[in-house]
Amino acid sequence: MLDLQVRLKDESGARRSMDSLAVRLPAGGPLRNEFDFQISGALAGAWYRLGQPAKAAEAWKKLREQARTEETALAVFQSYRQVQLLDECLDWAREQRRTRGLPQLWALEVAQLHEDAGRWNEAFDELAAWQCARRSPGSLVDMRLLRLAESCRERGPLLEYMVKRVRGRGGCAAVGQAVLGVLTQQGRPEQAIKLAWELDSADTGRIPFELAQDLGKDGRRQESQTLLEELARRGRPQPAQPDGLLLQADNLAALGRGEEAMVLYRRLAERSDSKGLSARLKAAQLLHRPLGRPEEAIQELELLLQLQPGHPEGGRLLLLLLGSQGHAERAAEVLETLQNRARVNEEERADLAFLALRLEWWTGQLTPCGRSLGAFLQTSTRQETFNDAIDLADLLAFTTRDSLCVAEAARADRLAFAGSWREALELLHSLAEGRPDKLTEWLDWRACQLAQAELDATGLRRELERFQLRHPASVRLDRLAWMDLLAAEREGRPRDELRRQALSLLETWPGSLLQDAVRRRLREWEPADAAPPAAPDPAEPLRDERPR
Repeated sequence: MLDLQVRLKDESGARRSMDSLAVRLPAGGPLRNEFDFQISGALAGAWYRLGQPAKAAEAWKKLREQARTEETALAVFQSYRQVQLLDECLDWAREQRRTRGLPQLWALEVAQLHEDAGRWNEAFDELAAWQCARRSPGSLVDMRLLRLAESCRERGPLLEYMVKRVRGRGGCAAVGQAVLGVLTQQGRPEQAIKLAWELDSADTGRIPFELAQDLGKDGRRQESQTLLEELARRGRPQPAQPDGLLLQADNLAALGRGEEAMVLYRRLAERSDSKGLSARLKAAQLLHRPLGRPEEAIQELELLLQLQPGHPEGGRLLLLLLGSQGHAERAAEVLETLQNRARVNEEERADLAFLALRLEWWTGQLTPCGRSLGAFLQTSTRQETFNDAIDLADLLAFTTRDSLCVAEAARADRLAFAGSWREALELLHSLAEGRPDKLTEWLDWRACQLAQAELDATGLRRELERFQLRHPASVRLDRLAWMDLLAAEREGRPRDELRRQALSLLETWPGSLLQDAVRRRLREWEPADAAPPAAPDPAEPLRDERPR
């Protein structure tokens, strides 16, 4: 209330509020606790803004003299900050940073003051100084540096300043790595690689290797692999160690060099630790797709489950591979094992329930599948599988009238899972001709789903246009719009255009189950393109309201 009265220049109301606050303070004695400091700080700020600088100065002097703890010192700081006395804020924060037990708190507060004033370079210097003083990585400061680069209206000059300052700090690896992260996230891998070698003053290769890991996580597999190869050429040990071998295998697999990746995965799979298990799973995934050797993938997964019975991801993949290859009995055994181990995990139970009914469909057990599907739809709340379950229920409605078509649709699904997606797509197209409208719609929709998973943007759009032309009144048009949005993203359309398309989807289908997925995509796109928050002009840091 007091702050509002001061802002509205209601002096009489403000003084009444100040009087009511003042009676809560000890008469003539020392301030007792943090609450007293907050009240006294609010009164000091009100006196200052009401044109009574002498009374304000007296109150602040008392606050400074009695501040004994980090919390009370912070109350003084906030009191100055509330009335935008930048110089006093900076002086007080710097003093506390020198004398208090939590210097990092004050370093971050000083950095925030510079950020608020648009002094991006000074903010970076404060964060960097604290990070270097710690001599160890700090995720909080890393995040602040990333946020600083993203919020600055002129990112280029700030980034260049960051790089220049890092080069001049001579061995402050923690800040250097944070700046490398900024460069990577802002799409400057070449500059990041060059800086990584410059920062590797001890010539150990550690900094370039960690950058290679970050580049791999960011999907920049070629740059990551090139960096690893250069490290190996220079005789650095990291590429030959387990983490390096696993990264190389992941890079090679992503770059379409599957056989080379398999050599490394199998070499790592000989280990009995978590890296060995991870390598064996990835080897199986690679054998499944894109190498198209499902029986070998099954062998790898059987070995994985011997080493770690009930491995969730490996078990689910093994289950589907066994089902797709006609090993029904072994699939049932694996399913039972996984279900027993997932009794306390509701999400895993739901996943397994859907996989179980999918296997029933694949093996022609259409009546049991229908019963399982009915129970699943009554209990499932996970959007990821609910739409798929609804689609399968639509197909099973034709079981009695065209069971051969339902069985052939199951064969198409098995073919697609096993990697023979072109054959599966041709089968779906042929099945869709001459069938009842609803059944044709299901088959055409499954073709769209397959195109989304396997085709480029052009091929996906061809399937979407085919569906829309044949089924203009379909209940799946919201999902068709979602796929069209994914095709636009796959084409590399500008983010502004993608956001407009996403917002149109939200407006057109307000009741769609895809609303959450679309909003998540909007949040993913926001940081890179969002207009940064307005900041004061760096030439005019913060307005000083003191009377002249």
